[in-house]
Amino acid sequence: MAREFGLDRATVRKRLEGIAAIGESAHGHKLYALRDAAPAIYRQPSTVSAESADFDPDLLPPSDRKAWYEAEFKKRQLQELDGELMRGEVHEREMAEVIKIVVAGLERLPDLLERDAGISGKAVIKCRDIIDDLRNAVYQELVSGTHEDDMEPI
Repeated sequence: MAREFGLDRATVRKRLEGIAAIGESAHGHKLYALRDAAPAIYRQPSTVSAESADFDPDLLPPSDRKAWYEAEFKKRQLQELDGELMRGEVHEREMAEVIKIVVAGLERLPDLLERDAGISGKAVIKCRDIIDDLRNAVYQELVSGTHEDDMEPI
């Protein structure tokens, strides 16, 4: 059959798995009904798009799986070089810098309001209390996530 269909014998054997043989030849080879064998032989292996929701690269044959992971690795390297993607530790470092800047600005806010806007001492104390509560709420939100061990109080 492989010769008749112009395919490799291993390919034909693989595609005929699960098809019931109707007997054996004198040489011990399985015989198949053409009406059952032809559709199985012409059946193309299912190709699920990598963009589809049910795509799982671990279900690919080993050589295809290796090629997929290598391509994804190179894609991510290119995205990192182009600035479209950043490593987790770089992101964490950048976010820590942003948070430090915001906290420093919030810490100065009551004094600036007192000096520049002329608010009373009582309003300054209330402003500090609100900022402290806000800072603690942000901290609690951050530590309740995945970075629980990495965080220290601000």
